Amino acid sequence: MGVRSTIMFREKVNKTYNTLSPSYRRIADFLLDHPNEAAFMTATQLARRVAVNTATVVRFAQRLGYDGYPELLQDVRSVVRSRLATPPVGVPAEDATETAARALNQEAENLRQLLTNLPREEISQVLNALRAARRIFVVGEGHSRSLAQLFAGTLTGLGLPVRAVETDITSVAAVMHDLGANDVVLGVAVVAQCPDTTSVLQMARERQAKTVAIAGALSWPVAKVSELAIACPVDSIVGVASPVAIAAMLSALFQGLASGEGARVAELAASYEKTLQRLADIRAETPVPTL
Repeated sequence: MGVRSTIMFREKVNKTYNTLSPSYRRIADFLLDHPNEAAFMTATQLARRVAVNTATVVRFAQRLGYDGYPELLQDVRSVVRSRLATPPVGVPAEDATETAARALNQEAENLRQLLTNLPREEISQVLNALRAARRIFVVGEGHSRSLAQLFAGTLTGLGLPVRAVETDITSVAAVMHDLGANDVVLGVAVVAQCPDTTSVLQMARERQAKTVAIAGALSWPVAKVSELAIACPVDSIVGVASPVAIAAMLSALFQGLASGEGARVAELAASYEKTLQRLADIRAETPVPTL
């Protein structure tokens, strides 16, 4: 019941987030980011906390499909209970094989949730922007960095003008100084706090570039500062954000770009294999120095 309630609550918020009013979004952001605190709040206390009136909180709950605030609060409390029930990392509370099986079930549930709430319009806009871009810059920090680099590498395989950008100030400045409206900056965020990626996206948008965030929730800073955002669930059974759904979305974007480009993809793949073979031949022909 706890896990299902968690998923249902987040599904309802993510499914309606883009259509919510600013007041409703403040409530949604607080509930998503601070469920432990919200779980013990009355409607009046929550209203004061996010600077809205109590009636707005009740209407928000109804907007999500609940009968009222008590039913919404029950789901929020289920989120908290499910987190408290998860044993700390490193504590052998069950057989490792069983843990792995539960983890796979959670990943499957994340992907099911992503498919259920698939933002087709946003995906179409992202694909169109990437196809038309003069240049594509992909950025990520921490655990998101490897995903950003992998995505940039796959787009390179399509012959697209893409580059993975490091988040140090010198690398960012080198990109930003001539960024323009025909460029796309795509940020990847597996965790909510990605200040460097958020800053890059914010500056890119100020310079009229198209900005895209692939993140765990629409309430995260990276999503809020971006023109386009796609939310991918990052829930896991151990409380550490999972990158699987985000990786799946990046793979889906790549395959969407590759569709209809079969001949070009085959040509690029053949060229890559030919180059790889030539490098292998050169290495084989080069004498190995002896000590």
